[in-house]
Amino acid sequence: EKEKEEKEKEETKPFEEEKENKKEFTDSTFKDVKKESWYYDSVKYCFENSLMEGTGDYFEPDTPMTRAMLVTILFRLSGSDAGKVNPFSDVDADSWYSDAVMWASENGIVKGITETKFAPDEKITREQAVTVIVRYLYYIKADVNEKADLSSYNDSENISPWAADAFSVAVKAGIVTGTSEETLSPDLSTTRAEIATIVMRLCENILK
Repeated sequence: EKEKEEKEKEETKPFEEEKENKKEFTDSTFKDVKKESWYYDSVKYCFENSLMEGTGDYFEPDTPMTRAMLVTILFRLSGSDAGKVNPFSDVDADSWYSDAVMWASENGIVKGITETKFAPDEKITREQAVTVIVRYLYYIKADVNEKADLSSYNDSENISPWAADAFSVAVKAGIVTGTSEETLSPDLSTTRAEIATIVMRLCENILK
């Protein structure tokens, strides 16, 4: 638990401060990230750019992404200052994610599950993650106005109405793909490896 807390604290450092001094990533950096892993390049990218860390010798690629983890990654990517107002009773001012949550809330990137509850440790689904990430793209005024037709995916009707536009934008922008050629799996929990991949695509395709 202590190692996890240290990892999460490390992830709150502003992205802009360290991206010019990339960390070295080797095949032995994480025991659970092998060269042949589909997520190898994205984990390498996020680690080298100080967007994501591991827990000791492990990255935990299959660990579900939480709401707090996602906004922290975006906060670091933005290089912004911390927010000033904390509307959530379950976000302690001394927590590793408080600055990121306040920043994301103030800029309309994330909302609470209620007006006073953020649920920082709650697992985030694919459609929730996509919605937050697309709000971030709008926040930085990225040119992502086109939308994809998702009707070819068998489960496109399972996308919640509030997430439909964001999913269409993300697919069109090439930062999100289906879990198969026929499925988007909007209600599945997303993993650290999946988010690392999305973040790398975002950086390379949109922020380049």
